[in-house]
Amino acid sequence: MKIACPVQVMGSKDDQAVGGEASEQIAGQIQDCELKMYDGYGHAVYDIAPDFRERMKWFFFNNKVY
Repeated sequence: MKIACPVQVMGSKDDQAVGGEASEQIAGQIQDCELKMYDGYGHAVYDIAPDFRERMKWFFFNNKVY
């Protein structure tokens, strides 16, 4: 499978549901993928990490994904 758009994978090293390795494996299968691994936020990193939404906005704006 080829992915032709910018990709950013964000996960947490402390994810108890799927493990941090899952994000790393996904990112490793996608060429030119950005990977951001948080530390200490668990599975709900998207709700807890204070900079998550800003990182998403930055990614969308800088890659013109809108």
